[in-house]
Amino acid sequence: LLREVGIKGGRPLEGKYNPNGMFLPWGMTVDGKNRLWVAEWDFSPKRVSVWDAASGKLEREYCGPGYYGGSHNSVDLLNPNHAFSVGNMIDLDWEKGLWRVSGTLWRPTKANAFFGCKGSIIETITHNGRELVVALGKTGTFNVSKLGTDGARPLMARGNIASWREWPMPDMILKKMWDDPKMIKWAKQENPWLFQNRYNFPHKQFKLMCEAAERKGRPARTNFLWVDANGDGLVDEKELRLFAPEEANGLDFKQNWRTGYDADLTQYLYTTSEKDGKTVQNIWRWPVRKWNEAGAPVYDLADAEIYAQAPINGPLQSIWANSKGEVVSNVNPLTCFTPDGNIKWTHPNRWPGVHGSHTAPKAKNGLLIGPLYVIGSADLGGDIGEVFCFNGNTGKAFIFTMDGLYVGSLFRDKRSAPDAMPNKQRRGMSLMRTTSGGEWFGGQFFRSKLDGKTYVVNGGIGSDISEVSGLDSLRRMPARKVAFTPALLAEAKTLQDKQKRDRKKEHWVKLNKLQNEASKLPLPTGAFAWGDVKSARWEYDRQRTAEATWTFDDSNLHLCFRNVGDNTPMVNGGNLVNRLFKTGDAAVFELRVAPDNRGERIQPGDFRLLFSVFEGKPVGVLYRYKALPGEPLAREIFKSPVVETTVDVCKVLDSANIAIDRRPNGYDLRASVPLKELGLKPEAGKSYRGDFGIIHSDVQGQVNDLRMYWANKATGLVDDLGGEAAIKPAKWGNFSVTDKP
Repeated sequence: LLREVGIKGGRPLEGKYNPNGMFLPWGMTVDGKNRLWVAEWDFSPKRVSVWDAASGKLEREYCGPGYYGGSHNSVDLLNPNHAFSVGNMIDLDWEKGLWRVSGTLWRPTKANAFFGCKGSIIETITHNGRELVVALGKTGTFNVSKLGTDGARPLMARGNIASWREWPMPDMILKKMWDDPKMIKWAKQENPWLFQNRYNFPHKQFKLMCEAAERKGRPARTNFLWVDANGDGLVDEKELRLFAPEEANGLDFKQNWRTGYDADLTQYLYTTSEKDGKTVQNIWRWPVRKWNEAGAPVYDLADAEIYAQAPINGPLQSIWANSKGEVVSNVNPLTCFTPDGNIKWTHPNRWPGVHGSHTAPKAKNGLLIGPLYVIGSADLGGDIGEVFCFNGNTGKAFIFTMDGLYVGSLFRDKRSAPDAMPNKQRRGMSLMRTTSGGEWFGGQFFRSKLDGKTYVVNGGIGSDISEVSGLDSLRRMPARKVAFTPALLAEAKTLQDKQKRDRKKEHWVKLNKLQNEASKLPLPTGAFAWGDVKSARWEYDRQRTAEATWTFDDSNLHLCFRNVGDNTPMVNGGNLVNRLFKTGDAAVFELRVAPDNRGERIQPGDFRLLFSVFEGKPVGVLYRYKALPGEPLAREIFKSPVVETTVDVCKVLDSANIAIDRRPNGYDLRASVPLKELGLKPEAGKSYRGDFGIIHSDVQGQVNDLRMYWANKATGLVDDLGGEAAIKPAKWGNFSVTDKP
């Protein structure tokens, strides 16, 4: 043994942070300067340490980044010199703009440490002179802990075990799911891998198991409530209760994003029900019954009651309550309830949540696109009072007053932001033209008690704290009357009906076969037929436009995209040729080779052609989703945590002839592909389903930030590999082949 590096026994699991200790060292190497690099297998923190191999002295450490989407990162509002990040306690130096890990907030160190200060949202409050931490999970979990200088001690937790991540599931919980031991035996026999922790996403399999149990007429109890009775912060069997909604008058802990609570830790949750043929949101109020000797808030299911209801259109995303018990429900319409259950105001909210943003139109002032949950509030004083802020799935934040007035937004929509978030931030730089990024799942909005300024913690894996200026200049406008006459109402209804008809209108392009075989490939732009019915035209905004058409001869399919508006024309920094649709600009053509086939599901032969640049040269890639009979497979699977798309044949088309004609604000793209490569034989008098698409990159050409298609308008998804790899034949347009010029 030459030398020991790091303190003996490693870094403490809890409490104050000691950088001279390691925790779960997983990989090591020595560089040319005789420095030892050690990567650790942990989140609290994610760390790579660098040591002088000769002396064993720590030279430097690299900590970070956080969770996907910028969650699990927040400033301690009780002491803004501190912050929390992925289970770590952080010291902040506001003068220098620096931070360092100071301790571990909470870590399960015992077998029955099930619940603790762990969640995508971490907030601090005071109650009767004690500092408490409230941790809220994306699936509606709610944890309360006592905050100390060296960490947090869990006091209570509630949620639904369908969101359980710490598999295999403890027997203490499993045996409370059913009274009948035979059901527990059945669960283990039918799902052995689930209880051996052999699934990447066990909560999905757990959901399937619960659905199977319900079909057997033996539904599982999946809602849990735990209150610490002895002050040890650990779960004893008698402290834990599981129940089904039917055992709690319909109260269910299956929630989205966040739920609400007020200054007294009264909880606010939601359920939905049907009433008079309409879907209704039920807002529940659940007060603390008492505080026990261990200092934990005690809740009794009998105290939970529905105190407010309102009709809704679509799924409810999240609810938030301010300290006064006013509740904001993120649903269509956005609704605010008073403490006595009356509707205070509503605001149009047609595209809430992740999936709502996928079909949303382009961003504009006052339009809510993909709001997820309230990330905080700030009291501006005066006649403005409290304002609150939503994060948005497309990277834009939305600010409202508590009386329902839209104040404005922070950052830009990812699909149209002029600038990307810089790789290296500079203190004082403006972020007004940047986006907080797609799937902004975290964030915080607050007014600091240190300097009275308002700040926002933005999204991304590495979260930044940015100052929000301008809110102090808000002024209320004088009241004025607005006339809305029956004639204006009739005009609005007429316009609305026209918009509905336009949305339902099918897209058609009529095209002809070339009279002569093409002698030069690819065809020049002028060789294609252009016009209202001869080509497809679409746009996202004035800067992002496109036009496309196709034709064919006996040997080749000929495509042309022209007048594609793009301020960074056809740039793609991707290093994987089959994933260029995720890493920058591309032009897309999707088609069904079977004529007169309007099936909504994928059929044999359905393909996507993608054209882009790879290693500085034009490239074409074929994605065949279901192979034709006898076609050799070259299968690729594109997977994300929520979507998996299988492509039977994925290959580079070496036989394709491609030309890209760039100009300062756009490009034309022309391509010719042998028909035999595609298994396509267009026939006159037949129609073919398909679509055109343009994928736009960020300004750096490293990631896509907009997908705009001719026929399919549900293409707002730009943050999911599996979802973006998929095609949607049900949303395709039509190409009619005619023998008439």
